[in-house]
Amino acid sequence: MTRALRATGADYTRLFAMIRWPALVGALILLALAVGIVVQGPTEQRVVGPVPAGSTITSSLPGSVAFDVFVSTDAAADVVCRDGTGKQVSTLQFPIPDDRVIDGAPWFGTGARVELRDGESTACAATGAEVGDVLLVHRTGLVRVLQAALFGVVGLVGLGVWGVGTRAARRLRTVTS
Repeated sequence: MTRALRATGADYTRLFAMIRWPALVGALILLALAVGIVVQGPTEQRVVGPVPAGSTITSSLPGSVAFDVFVSTDAAADVVCRDGTGKQVSTLQFPIPDDRVIDGAPWFGTGARVELRDGESTACAATGAEVGDVLLVHRTGLVRVLQAALFGVVGLVGLGVWGVGTRAARRLRTVTS
C-alpha cells in the first residue's frame, strides 16, 4: 500500500512539464516589475518641515510613515521627539542616516526615527543645538531596491523552472514516442 503512495522521478518530470508555462508567465511579469522599479528610480524622499527645533511639526503624508530626523546644525548631540502629552515618540535606528543636501541646504542625520500618521504632530528638540531647524525625511529608496531585487531573483528562479520544465517535456515526448 505505501509503495503506491511514493512519487517517482517520472512524476516530478511531469510536474515540471506541467508548470513550465505558468512559471514563464510569472517570471516575465516579475522581471518586468523589477525593471519598472529600477527605471522609475530607486530613491524617493518626501520631507515634512523644516521647523525650528522644539516647534511642532505635523505629518501631511497619508498613512503611517516612518521619518528620519535631520537637523540643520552639526552641533546637535541627541535628538528627542515628543508628542503633545510629552511622551517620547522617537527611537534610535541603525544605521545612522548620512548627512545630505536637501533643497540646496545641508542637513545632518541624527539617528532618530519617528513614526507619524497623517495629521499627527511631534516636537523634536536637539540637545546642544537649541537654535536650528528640524526636518523629517521619509526615504523609500531602500525598500524599492529590495523589492526590485526580490522580484528579479524570483523572476530568474521562474525562468529556471521554465527551462527545467521545457527539458522535462522534451524528455517525456522522446520516452512516449
